[in-house]
Amino acid sequence: MHDSTQMHKLLRGDEREVFGDQAYWNESHRHSALEQGIRYRINRRSPAGR
Repeated sequence: MHDSTQMHKLLRGDEREVFGDQAYWNESHRHSALEQGIRYRINRRSPAGR
């Protein structure tokens, strides 16, 4: 399994920020992080055709 599908297992629970490349972008993960006060610093994917 790709580790981006296992993000919940990669986090310890005391993170203040998470960083990653475009492969880790997930809107539901972003909302979950923001609700927990975690700064979501994952690069967004470019729109199609750009």
